[in-house]
Amino acid sequence: MKYTYEDGGKFDEVGSSERVLLVPEPVNQESSHAVFKPSLRDYSARLISSEHNYCRKKAIDEYKRPLGRELPSLWLNKLRTTKRQIKTLQSNLMRTKNKNANLETRLASAEKFTKDILFKKLTNNLTVAAKIFTKMQYTQTSKKPSGRRFSLQEKVLSHSLYKKSPRCYPPLAKYFTLPSSKSLKRLLTKIEVEPGLNKCIFIKIKNTVNKLCPEDRLCSVIFDEMSISPQIHYNAAKDQLRGFTFDDKKIADHVLVFMVKGLRKKYKQPVASYFTNSIKKAELKKILQDVVKYVQSTGLKQICTVCDRSTVN
Repeated sequence: MKYTYEDGGKFDEVGSSERVLLVPEPVNQESSHAVFKPSLRDYSARLISSEHNYCRKKAIDEYKRPLGRELPSLWLNKLRTTKRQIKTLQSNLMRTKNKNANLETRLASAEKFTKDILFKKLTNNLTVAAKIFTKMQYTQTSKKPSGRRFSLQEKVLSHSLYKKSPRCYPPLAKYFTLPSSKSLKRLLTKIEVEPGLNKCIFIKIKNTVNKLCPEDRLCSVIFDEMSISPQIHYNAAKDQLRGFTFDDKKIADHVLVFMVKGLRKKYKQPVASYFTNSIKKAELKKILQDVVKYVQSTGLKQICTVCDRSTVN
């Protein structure tokens, strides 16, 4: 691009890469009223100042920037505000749900409390077994068979019925709400019964005997052998082989059971069992002495010992 002076002269534009040092010329006071005529240096200084005015260029670039670049930032701000609003609404919703749940639980507990009071008034004169049975019918009948949950006392009471007559228990469970026979058998598997003296049974007998009168404490010790098929079983829980005699020398083919039976009051309870194979007299004598010692420690008064006419006895 070229520029012309008033007198007709021409000059080229100075490149942006060239650096020019401008020195202002002294002004003549006498020629101050004369007509100003720009020189070559004036035009070059103006061009350089226009090209190197970076502040003005930045303002022009910001003005010419399209509006589409500012839109994403606005959308991000709106998105952030909406997310905050969603979080606040969710927190408010959770608070209201918790309040409703607390009110529902309080209402259910109040209804249950009133029902328990009525149930206690109705079953005030019943025995303990009758209370457990009626409570089991009252609480579990409205539930589905798969959703019924029985307590340990209810299972023990049902097992006493099952023990009296295993054949009569299934039809009885159809008319009344009772645990299934499978659940009762599963309960028995949790009880570990080791051969020998069962100390837990003696502790229970001692607690029961304290409530009996002296005449009801009279009892007899009965023992007898029963034949069993000789077998060996592996107990995976304890990593042991079962089926040997109590001295672990032979495979057992008999089991020796000791039982306590009341003379005046009707009660009987097995207290010890031993796996044997042609037991000797000395071994039987030692076992019998241990059983009698534990029976007398419970408070029972042993009067006699009953057995069959075996050669060992």
